[in-house]
Amino acid sequence: FTVGGILFTINATRHLLVIAEIEDRLAAPIVTAIFAMIPALFAWTIWSLMDTGIWFFITAGFIYCAVQILLDHKLHSGQEPKNLLVLFAVLMVLTRPEGVVLAIGGAATLALVDWLVLNRQGDRTPLVAIVAALATFAALTLCRLAYFGVPFPNTYYAKVSTDRMSELKNGTRYTLDY
Repeated sequence: FTVGGILFTINATRHLLVIAEIEDRLAAPIVTAIFAMIPALFAWTIWSLMDTGIWFFITAGFIYCAVQILLDHKLHSGQEPKNLLVLFAVLMVLTRPEGVVLAIGGAATLALVDWLVLNRQGDRTPLVAIVAALATFAALTLCRLAYFGVPFPNTYYAKVSTDRMSELKNGTRYTLDY
């Protein structure tokens, strides 16, 4: 997953440089050197055995698809990975609690950049990604409600208690700290 995330990042960077009409041949060595200077990335995505490797892969894949769509719109090539962007939006929601915000924000940013910078209109892919992320979030929330009795994630980072005031206080503190 880590290697896939790095490859997505290299290709997204390469495509962004093409969109900006800048030489893209240095994208791979520069991005690889930057990742090599971040040993914590490998500690968290490989050695920790946590979900961060999957999260990195899915997030990088989402960003790659968004950038690929922008590049295809600029070049009018028609090779856009629309379905893959929607799939990554759904997977972001399923992988991490903050995935719904990032999927919706990323899709909205894609639509805005596509519209303002490339003057494209009528592409519904960002809207489909937003609807898919919201539908996944709603289904996941209903499953949590049915299983745990509360709609919030019951994780190490966001504990849920039966005391509503304590829950509100801890949730607010968690949000402000985040």
